[in-house]
Amino acid sequence: MEDKDLQGKLKEIEHLVSTLSEPVKSITAQEMIRKLFADDKRPSSNSSSPKVAYARKARGGADGRKMDAVKTDEKKDALMISNINRTEYPEIHQLDNNLDRALFILKLMKDKGYDGLNPSQINQILTTVFRVKSNKPVVSMALIRDKHYTEKKPEMYKGTKANTFRIMHKGEQYVDDILTRIRSNIHERNPGNAQQTSGEESEK
Repeated sequence: MEDKDLQGKLKEIEHLVSTLSEPVKSITAQEMIRKLFADDKRPSSNSSSPKVAYARKARGGADGRKMDAVKTDEKKDALMISNINRTEYPEIHQLDNNLDRALFILKLMKDKGYDGLNPSQINQILTTVFRVKSNKPVVSMALIRDKHYTEKKPEMYKGTKANTFRIMHKGEQYVDDILTRIRSNIHERNPGNAQQTSGEESEK
């Protein structure tokens, strides 16, 4: 507060307490002066100050960029999912743990040209496309614990940091072995279907 403003405030206080008797007069004047200086120390809440205006503009710009990133990634995810025909992959319903299902999705999508997905995308494919009960935390935990089949890489997704996982050659072999066992078990349980399939392939 400038000296002229302070003097004006003190004169105003003096005028306000002039009709009071002692000791009330002195006590009231001291309390008003104390409050005057306390208010003067408080940070200004003037929303028109350059710093406040700049902070709001910066925050608004960041929020806008994040919303744009969210929309962009959502469109990419929708396009990616549209390339999956769930009837072509019945084996996924024979997988009984979170890591196997995540690796299956990573390999499936790599074969389609998407080399690396984050847990949110994997979970979305599992639940939306294949109707497999899952959630992002369990998918993430399974992949983080894996030390052999995937490689983790931090990337931006929908405006925030996320871990993208790429399936390695060893992981692809692991998935292929699982699928071979599943198909073998299906043929053993349904030998007629297996023979029919072989006959159809021979005719081709």
